[in-house]
Amino acid sequence: MSAATLSPPEPTPSHAQTMTAARVQRFGSPNVITLEQIDVPQPQKEEVLVRVHAAGVGHWDALVRMGTSGLPRSLPLTLGAEVSGVVAKVGTNVTDFHQGDEVFGVTNASFVGGYAEYAAASAKMIARKPSKLSDIEAASVPVVAVTAWQMLFDHARAAEGQTIFVAQRAMLAPMPSSSHCGARDRKRSWR
Repeated sequence: MSAATLSPPEPTPSHAQTMTAARVQRFGSPNVITLEQIDVPQPQKEEVLVRVHAAGVGHWDALVRMGTSGLPRSLPLTLGAEVSGVVAKVGTNVTDFHQGDEVFGVTNASFVGGYAEYAAASAKMIARKPSKLSDIEAASVPVVAVTAWQMLFDHARAAEGQTIFVAQRAMLAPMPSSSHCGARDRKRSWR
């Protein structure tokens, strides 16, 4: 997993009506990606509009681009699921986030819309960005972190009292698994 920053032009005012987005008009190899000027999305119920500072780039995005993700897709679409940035606007029924909050997370359950200057994101799929993380670091975390969580708890069925051996981990964000299931973090004994 890596993250990429859009080469930002001058800061776009929050009242901008169009933006640049990385889009596909047809499924295929990387050469189907084009930069297009499109309308800035408006946050719907339980969504926020994020001014994207960085977007995560991973294998999932290639599957979406090729049309092999397993989720139904309609074209054209804006690629990208993982974002980090600042809340530009808040939709109805959103109480946990406010304009100006630094956030990171996944755009939506369709895992699209993030490779753009602005992204509409489900308020349930984002969180406040830890101040210790850069935007690039934060944008590279969401899908990888959820995948690790699913492997530990959904597939391996880690439970309280078990010891989990993590051979290698990125030090970008705290790993909540130890406190969640009572497993001991053996990192200190490895030194």
